Amino acid sequence: MQNIGLSPTNTVGDGSGVLFNCVSVIGNEFSRQPDLAYTLAGTYRAPLANTDWNMVARLDYRNSGEQWIDDTNIMALPVTETLNASINFRNDNWDFRLYARNLTDNNTPRIAQHGTDYNQGGMGAKNFHLLPRDPKELGASLSYRF
Repeated sequence: MQNIGLSPTNTVGDGSGVLFNCVSVIGNEFSRQPDLAYTLAGTYRAPLANTDWNMVARLDYRNSGEQWIDDTNIMALPVTETLNASINFRNDNWDFRLYARNLTDNNTPRIAQHGTDYNQGGMGAKNFHLLPRDPKELGASLSYRF
């Protein structure tokens, strides 16, 4: 653990007599779990004038607090905020929808993990696996029910 700036707090053995340095993580926050996450969502429904059409508008906001990537609480993903919206126009058969996802265009990874790739031979290669967040997306859909 000296190579990442942490002093060992104790040692453990693997049964063969070999000892390994360890760092206590007692009292650290859980990794990959934000201390606060919440979603606010609102939906508005209304008929369109004196027609058989209805409008449904939806807006949702998600906030996920900072979360540690590792058990030693060295690396963290920052607070992540995303905003999505949609508006639908519907009648008995037709549904026309406009939507927008990730309007905040947040590009913080969804997941950042570290590990060892033992397929690289020898002791393996240390690496990171990142799962990117979906980019901002604008779209429309039209459907007809028979």
